[in-house]
Amino acid sequence: MVNPYQLTNTPSGKPNSRRAVRRYAILAALLFPSAIVSGFPAFTLLNQEYGWLPTQSGIYDIQVNGQSVANATVIWVSIAICLVAVIISILLSVAAFRNWQACQ
Repeated sequence: MVNPYQLTNTPSGKPNSRRAVRRYAILAALLFPSAIVSGFPAFTLLNQEYGWLPTQSGIYDIQVNGQSVANATVIWVSIAICLVAVIISILLSVAAFRNWQACQ
């Protein structure tokens, strides 16, 4: 059925497309510092192992639920979490930029 109040049957102009920009940008901005903080244990243990920065103390025994965990495991898990968070933050930033460009 034809709408009598519409002049033509085709929509005029481009529809108002609202895309998520702020949400992605805010999530990226919050996730990036979290990624940096999650990399601190890896940096601390790698510094202890290779002696990049001189320190007076060291971490020799890490326990989780009463069981010892190797320092290498903590290093790899910390690096993995940091890299995943950085990659997700970059992808969110790219999505926010693309959506912002589409709205212009």
